[in-house]
Amino acid sequence: MRSAPESATRRQVGQPWRWVWVGALAAPLAWAEPALPTAVVQARGGDAGLTLDGTVEARQDARVSAQVPGRITDVLVKAGDTVAAGQTLVRIDASVAEQQLKASQAQLAQADAQLRAAQNDFDRASQLLAKGYISAAAMDQARAQFQSAQAGAQALKAQATATGTQAGFHVVKAPYAGRVTQVMVSVGDLAAPGVPLLQVFAPQGLRVAVSVPESMAAHVNLKAPAQVSLPNVAGKLSWTADQLTLLPGLDAVTHAATVRVELPAAAARVAGALGPGQVARVKLALLADSVQPESATLTVPTKAVVQRGEVPAVYVVDANGVPRLRQVRLGRVQGDRTDVVAGLQAGERVATDPLAAARRVP
Repeated sequence: MRSAPESATRRQVGQPWRWVWVGALAAPLAWAEPALPTAVVQARGGDAGLTLDGTVEARQDARVSAQVPGRITDVLVKAGDTVAAGQTLVRIDASVAEQQLKASQAQLAQADAQLRAAQNDFDRASQLLAKGYISAAAMDQARAQFQSAQAGAQALKAQATATGTQAGFHVVKAPYAGRVTQVMVSVGDLAAPGVPLLQVFAPQGLRVAVSVPESMAAHVNLKAPAQVSLPNVAGKLSWTADQLTLLPGLDAVTHAATVRVELPAAAARVAGALGPGQVARVKLALLADSVQPESATLTVPTKAVVQRGEVPAVYVVDANGVPRLRQVRLGRVQGDRTDVVAGLQAGERVATDPLAAARRVP
């Protein structure tokens, strides 16, 4: 049987054999490798927008502390509770303050009795002076005693009021209606002025603080609505926010500007899903005449990314179909696509099968 021609039997290294039948003869021929699957580096969304992560803040977020020292006797709320304005949250031992209040009230009662007696003496002295039975000096003395008793009663009344106010400080109340996010003390702890006991925020006024790079701060369109979503909460929660404020000055460490996005009232009605400290994703509109092509966020399929040690990379396929490994800097992963911060340009092609691409690297 005749052998196949040398040109038909020779194959390149790494290429598998395949057999074809020519008449009654079978001869091995070289297999042509399939095309490497690729994807184009794209700009996300194709619109003028800047998507950043921010932190949810409350316009009213108070760390409630005691105004007087003392031993805590009652903690009436726990983290997550909803409280009304003026509701009692913590009680502090007020036994000493109550005794002082009783003493002040007793002194005030005594001063009131002395004032009534001085009033009567002054009235009688006035009548006797009109009839000529007493001298003007005696009348002056009665008047002085009455005025002294009146001043003493007023002083003790003010002291009793202050003592009563001081005793009221032993009951810590909610400054406004809201939710308790943290309780730092328990029964038996010692309260001290200025040391936080618990934290309460008002869900009716929430906002998101977003750090915007200095290079992009001037391009944010503050008159256009922003889209706000919660990426870490189950379910689709998103809102459109119309009130945006760019705070003056930059952060001394990050050199970033802060944009405050006021959340609509509908966000406060999401019970338990939104609170200070949560991560919110904000899409800010950019001014159309200031958006630069290089400012668009580039994305690649997540499966195209490989790790080489601690460095992420992709295989970039040139016009001849040859893949070459290139290091990149990545951003957020959103679904099946990953943002690329640096290392690629729009329009380039990357291999979506890194294992196959690695075998073809020259």
